[in-house]
Amino acid sequence: MLLLNQSLLLLQPWLYPYNGGSSSPASIKERSLSKTLQFQHRHKSFELKLTEDGAIELYLDNCLRKRRDSGASEPQYVWTNVELEWEEHHYIEARYWASTGVLKVTVNGDPLVETEIRLGG
Repeated sequence: MLLLNQSLLLLQPWLYPYNGGSSSPASIKERSLSKTLQFQHRHKSFELKLTEDGAIELYLDNCLRKRRDSGASEPQYVWTNVELEWEEHHYIEARYWASTGVLKVTVNGDPLVETEIRLGG
C-alpha cells in the first residue's frame, strides 16, 4: 500500500519481508523536496541524503557514517555496521544509481526498500 500526501511518500513497513525479528518493523519515509530518505530499523534512526553536489550520505542517529561523491561508475555505495543488541550486528547498505534515480537499501543483504529519488525535480 502506498500513500501519497503531497511531498510525503509513506511506504508501509509490512510490504517488506525483513523486520529484523522486531515486533515493530522498519518504517520508511521519503521527503522528495529535501532529497532525503528517512527510516527506522529497530530503535535506530537512519537517513540517506542526496546532496546538491551529487554525493550520497548515510546518517545513523544524526551522525554522518559514510559519504560517497558522485563519479563515473554506478552505483554510488554507502554502508554502515551497527550493533543493535549484545553482539547483534546489522549491516545497512544503500546503492544509488544517479542515471535512473533508483535507490536500494538492504539490511544484512535483505531488501528493505527500493524507490526512486532524483536531484533537481
